[in-house]
Amino acid sequence: MKSTLILLFFAIMPFLAFSQDIVAYEAIGELSEDLIAVKKNSSWGFIDSNNKVIINFKDNIVSENYWMDNEKKYPLFKNGLCIIVEYKDDIPYYGYINKTGTIVIKPQFLNVSNFNNGYALATVINKRVKGVNQYLNKEIISYDFFEAIIDTKGGIVKVLRDIPYLYMRPKDYEKPYSNSRFIGENMLAVQNKASKWEIVSFNK
Repeated sequence: MKSTLILLFFAIMPFLAFSQDIVAYEAIGELSEDLIAVKKNSSWGFIDSNNKVIINFKDNIVSENYWMDNEKKYPLFKNGLCIIVEYKDDIPYYGYINKTGTIVIKPQFLNVSNFNNGYALATVINKRVKGVNQYLNKEIISYDFFEAIIDTKGGIVKVLRDIPYLYMRPKDYEKPYSNSRFIGENMLAVQNKASKWEIVSFNK
C-alpha cells in the first residue's frame, strides 16, 4: 500500500507543478513581435511565450483605441515600440517604450498611432510663450497643433495638416481625432478640410 501511494505521488507530481505555474490574468492580448500583453491588477505588462515577464506591469501602457485604424483593446508592439501615456496637468501625452520597457520617445504628443514600416502618425503640440502677464506674473502661452508623420526617434518627417485650436484646459480638453491612416509603404490616406480623401506620399 505504501509503495502504491509513493508511485501515485510521483505520477501526479508533474501535474501539480504545472498547475502551480498557471497565472490568471484579467486580459490577454495577441502575440506581437514575440511578446504578449497581459493585464493584472488593472495594469499591463508583457510576457514571452514561456510565460516569463519581460516588461513589468505598468499603469502607463496604453491599451485603448487611440487611433482610428486600431480597434484592439490591448497594447501591441510594432517596429519594436509600444505606446505609453503620461498625464501633465490632467492632459494625456503619448510616447513609446522599447521591448525592454525603456522610454525611447518621451510622452509629448496629444495622439499617436502604432508604427508602420518605421513611421507613425502623431498630433503635435507647439507651445509658444508670447509674453508675461504683469498683473498675474504668468506667462502668456499660445499653442499650435498639427498632424505629422514621425520616425522611430520621434523626429518629424512630414507635416500633414494643421489642426483647429484645442482647448488645453483639462475641463475643456478633448483628445484630437484623426481619420488619417497608412495604406501602403510611405503612403497615407488623409482627409482634407472639405472631408475629401487625398493620398499623401513621403520619402524616407
